[in-house]
Formats: sequence, C-alpha cells, structure tokens
Amino acid sequence: MKGRRFHLALALCLSAAYLLHIACDVISGGVNLLYPFGDWVVGEYWVDPSWWIPLDVVCILLVYLLFRIIPGLGGRKAAEPKKGLS
Repeated sequence: MKGRRFHLALALCLSAAYLLHIACDVISGGVNLLYPFGDWVVGEYWVDPSWWIPLDVVCILLVYLLFRIIPGLGGRKAAEPKKGLS
C-alpha cells in the first residue's frame, strides 16, 4: 500500500459507530464502565431481549435504505429529462 492515509471522515464514521453501539448496549442491559475495577453500571433493560434480533434486522434494513436506495434515487432524478424546457 503506497501512501494510504487514515482519513478523518473514516475515523469519524468509525467513532460514531462505536458510540452508537455503546448507546445500544446502555438501553439493552447496561454497561459497566469501570470493569474490572468497579461496579458502576450505566443503563437498564429498556429493550426486552426478545426484541434484539427484530430491532437488528430493522436497523440493517434502514442502513441499506439510507446508503443504497436513497442515493440511487437522487441520481435517477438528475438523469430524467425536465419537462417544459424545450
């Protein structure tokens, strides 16, 4: 690999993904922030474990919608000829 850099945008996306993962852990059972040195748990069971897989499927479908289908619609609209401009 020649001259590849770790871009700031990629670092921000990865950091946001990590923070969202921790946020999901907080609402689905809590996070022990001081493990193994303490027992300070932040969060509770706000989401029942029986909903974890259906919610994961919904999140995956939403990400697919946001990153595949919606950008494709923008390109399709730009390629359509405009009516009334002859």
